[in-house]
Amino acid sequence: TYPYVTSSNCSIGGACTGLGLPPKYIGDIYGVVKAYTTRVGDGVFPTELKNEIGEHLQTRGREWGVTTGRKRRCGWLDLVLLKYTNMINGFTALCLTKLDTLDELTEIKVATTYKRNGVDLPNFPASVDTMHDIEVEYVTFPGWRGRSTSECRTFNSLPHNARLYIQFIEQYLGVPVESDSISRHRRGQSPTTDHRHKSISSITPSDPLTVTLPADEFTLQRHLGLSSGVCLIIGVIIGSGIFIAPKGVLEHTGSVGLCLIIWALCGIFALLGALCYADIGTAIPRNGAEVAYLKEGIGSVHPLAGDISAYLYNWTNTFILKPASIAVLTTTFAKYFLLGVMDSCGPPDELIQITAIFIILTLVNINSLSVSAANRLNIVFVICKVLTVMTVIIVGMIRLGQGKTEHLKNGFEGTTKTPLGVSLAFYSGLWAYDGWNSLNSVTEELKNPKR
Repeated sequence: TYPYVTSSNCSIGGACTGLGLPPKYIGDIYGVVKAYTTRVGDGVFPTELKNEIGEHLQTRGREWGVTTGRKRRCGWLDLVLLKYTNMINGFTALCLTKLDTLDELTEIKVATTYKRNGVDLPNFPASVDTMHDIEVEYVTFPGWRGRSTSECRTFNSLPHNARLYIQFIEQYLGVPVESDSISRHRRGQSPTTDHRHKSISSITPSDPLTVTLPADEFTLQRHLGLSSGVCLIIGVIIGSGIFIAPKGVLEHTGSVGLCLIIWALCGIFALLGALCYADIGTAIPRNGAEVAYLKEGIGSVHPLAGDISAYLYNWTNTFILKPASIAVLTTTFAKYFLLGVMDSCGPPDELIQITAIFIILTLVNINSLSVSAANRLNIVFVICKVLTVMTVIIVGMIRLGQGKTEHLKNGFEGTTKTPLGVSLAFYSGLWAYDGWNSLNSVTEELKNPKR
């Protein structure tokens, strides 16, 4: 909890002075940090938990001063403070202690950003007065309740969510966690990482405020908030498909009544699927959605089987499913767009295809150059889509209010009696709802995945 410590030498520079040892003789610097934050006595404590969770950490972690017997104040792990501590000391690696104190929690938070008056603070505040005014932004992780870490002796034997917690700390700080330990009233030191993650830089970068990782280890920026996530889902679901699918559903059902039932059932199915994915996404908060879930689920039985399943799914999705869907959507958009700007004879097929290709390349470039620009563009498109759909709904309700109900009087006349027709109608309807699982592909870019 530097600089709020009682030690006479609370930094590596002070330790050298106290020992009378020149800094040049120091090889590795290990930062010893608890899996949560504690403090004795007064002082600003941004992540302090003044509730039952704080009491749980204090009791389970046996947090009281050895000499004074005073209870230590407990709170979530403060990575902003820890990053500042790393800047001062230049850690080679971290030793994470008391991980098992978190075993009984259903969710765990870490502080990642300080805000003042709604503005992110780029560095740790130099003034105590500033510390009194800050707001803390957290990233929430699912806990590993029911799976104890006390008996774990290797990193891979830790619960999956515990590994994610440690990996996030490493990625945020750019410093490997080379060992962790259980609470001191238990069995003592438990090395779990065996000097793994050699690809993570273990030396202090030239700019202490900038962490540079090699090409094979990188961290995505968590810049998508709740509104951006909602707009992403709406933007993917409401596409050109909503203007194509109704024809297929009505054509295969043969009646308005069954058509409406199919649409309602497809909506319920999509909602249930989205709820399941929301639960899985908080349990496995990694990018890739199905790829990550297959690797984690099947991989827990056999790692190779998980990798093969994820690869086959990803290959099929990348080279067959998504390209075909994008081709249909962009071609439809191009056709409707050109019909609006050309005469009644309609645009030639070649022009539609060229326009569709141009649209795809434009969107790819925007997403490649700037995620923020792509996010803003998506919000604009979502507003346009929602307004369009709302217009159709309002016009339909107005027509019903005017007594235009001739299609509902005999709503089930001509209903198909073949399973094939119903199946094809479901296929068209579900395709229109496709996209409810899209947010899970960017889980690591969400500020608060659980929210």
